[in-house]
Parts: sequence; structure tokens; C-alpha cells
Amino acid sequence: MVLARLIEPSSKAQVPRVLGDLGLEPVSTRTLFRSLGRCGQRGYRESLSGALFEHVTASGGLALCLYDVTTLYFEAEREDDLRRVGYSKDRRVDPQVIVGLLVDRRGFPLRIGCWEGNKAETATIIPIAEAFQAAHGIAELVIVAGRRHALGHQPDGPGRREAAVHHRGPPGPRPRRPGGLLPLGRGRLH
Repeated sequence: MVLARLIEPSSKAQVPRVLGDLGLEPVSTRTLFRSLGRCGQRGYRESLSGALFEHVTASGGLALCLYDVTTLYFEAEREDDLRRVGYSKDRRVDPQVIVGLLVDRRGFPLRIGCWEGNKAETATIIPIAEAFQAAHGIAELVIVAGRRHALGHQPDGPGRREAAVHHRGPPGPRPRRPGGLLPLGRGRLH
């Protein structure tokens, strides 16, 4: 499946055709989906994530990460638990999912997250930061994200709203929509 996707980025349903075009014995889509299920059950995603982390930290510590989010839409008539109609920069009304990617300073992938399409992009950075830190035992981490990912959402909970955001700017009252935010620590915005 990976080989087929590298050669021709297309749907899983097209993998047998792409493999056949290469002269390889094609597999059925049922076999592909069963294989994906086994990959999930055997924890391949976690193993791969651990290997990526070891690769990145082999030459030194990991002090800075970058984070970005995109939406993927589906030309489907109905929503499901994950594919939901939500805010679209392209003004689409199709069901979509939100995908967030955490990378090191060179752009090497560290963690990927997927959320319901009607979830605000700003609500994805805290969960992905906390999951990454918990998975790898990281106490402090600086995550740089675009303004639209850090603004507008402050995590709810006792004492978290005020403690979560610190504006780095000129002295004086904190602006209502601070800029230049860096997520720091266990999901804290600093």
C-alpha cells in the first residue's frame, strides 16, 4: 500500500490497480483493510512514533517543535462520527476531518492527530502536545504554531484559563487577542 501511494497518491480502492500496473500481484481491497486493522491491533503506529522520536533525539535533545493543522474534505453526502461539516477556509459544505501534524525544527514528523471536522483548529494543539509529552516522557517543550492555532481557545478547567496564556509583548494590560504565543510545557501556552 505504501509503495502504491508513493507512486500514485490515490485512494485505497486504487491500490490493486496501481500494483497491477507495476506488474506486481494485486491484492483485494478487503485484504488491504484487514491488514490495516491488524496494524492498529498490533500497535504499529506507536512503534513507528517511537522510532521517529528516537531518530530525532539521537543527535541531541528535542527543544522545539512546529505544529500546523489542515482540513481534508470528503465528497460524501452524509456525516459520520469523524467526518463532520465544519469551518472551511474554502467555504465547502462537505464533511471533513481536521489533521494536525507536529514536526521537529527540520520538518521531520513526530506525531499526527485527527479530529472531527467540526472541531475548532485551535482546540487541537493542547491534546497533541499533551499526548506527545506523555508518550515520550517530556517535561518541557516549546511548540510554535500559527496565530490561528493558538488564539481563540483557552483550555477550560480550574485555574487553567488564566495560567495557560502569557503574552510576550510590551508592558501594560494584556490585549484581548495576544499575538506571538508559544505553547510551552504540558500543554500550556506561554
